Amino acid sequence: MKCLFKKYDKINPQKYPTKFATFGVIAGISSHISPKMIEKPKIVFTTPTSKYLLKYLLKNGSKSFRKTALPFIKKITRILAKISQMKKIYIEISDICGLKCSFCPAPKGIRGVMDLGLFKKAVLESKHHTNLIALHILGDPLSVENLADYLAIAKEANLKVEITTSGANLSDFDLLLQSPIKQVNFSLDALNEVENRDFLLGRIADFCAYKRQIKSEVFVNLRVQKRARNRNLVAFLEREFGVKNLARFLGELAKSKGANWDSILDSRANRNLEANRIKLGDKIIIDFREVFAWNLKGNSHGDSSDSNESSAIRGTCHALNHHIGILSNGEIVPCCMDFSGILSLGNIKDSSIKSALTSRRAQKMLKGFRENRILEPFCKACDYRKCFDLRIDS
Repeated sequence: MKCLFKKYDKINPQKYPTKFATFGVIAGISSHISPKMIEKPKIVFTTPTSKYLLKYLLKNGSKSFRKTALPFIKKITRILAKISQMKKIYIEISDICGLKCSFCPAPKGIRGVMDLGLFKKAVLESKHHTNLIALHILGDPLSVENLADYLAIAKEANLKVEITTSGANLSDFDLLLQSPIKQVNFSLDALNEVENRDFLLGRIADFCAYKRQIKSEVFVNLRVQKRARNRNLVAFLEREFGVKNLARFLGELAKSKGANWDSILDSRANRNLEANRIKLGDKIIIDFREVFAWNLKGNSHGDSSDSNESSAIRGTCHALNHHIGILSNGEIVPCCMDFSGILSLGNIKDSSIKSALTSRRAQKMLKGFRENRILEPFCKACDYRKCFDLRIDS
């Protein structure tokens, strides 16, 4: 086998604003190449080089090589398309939820419900950048009466949908357990402050039971933040899902890390605790999540334009890389934490996601994230992004 390239690619990832994942590509031309040889990559190439390489192989490879390698090349081409995509795009179809949780930003209902025309435009824009949309930033998508119409638009665009809800507006089980829904996240913390908590928790348990009954492939994520007041939610999970000694299990886990029950629910010193996710089977998961405080000060429409590099702090974030958000009024924001549009990158009504991502502000933020520097005042004050700081090599 004649090797076409003998050295690793020298392209500098910092020059490319898109994701820079690497993967194996066979760099060779041979009239006797076999599928087994194709399955074992010899050289690792970066995305731009791989695109060029695949075109070269198709054009200049021998006839037998093209015939043998074509399925492999088609697969790599699909991978290339996915590499440039975001993990998800948040499209807020409403900032109304109907609850008044003490830990959540208020007031809500300022922007209202996104009309179907604007949603369709947001979806058509999003399909060029992802295959998954999350219908949530601040409000509860289940509060929208004609949710089925929004899901139909997403399905027509071949996009998967993720729903995040308190469960307070849960009614139509079948709607949420079929295409285009990929995952439903229940934020159980929100139900701690409502009078009919036990009834609503029971509805969520019924939903999970019905999902098992019809063997739906939709993922269900039961989220509980690590707060001491959530002991009653743990008791509910133990009772309804047959998870024995869950409280004891978490207490022992905390103890093994030199902590106690309260600290595993309250303290941010335990971000690295393992086994925060417990699989119940049938694609149902209990997810114990870190506590974070919403950046209310940064969302007060004060001056967030001072992104002087000399005042940058150490840190990083997945915003603009793994995800981006669109508020129900059309404002494009870098992440799901910017519920007021402080870091607006334009409006989907008269702009595009591509324009937002290539804007000077977005590119400056991205460059900072790649270099582990936080530039925007809003991002400096963000509590949620600090969990990513732990992944920065010291």
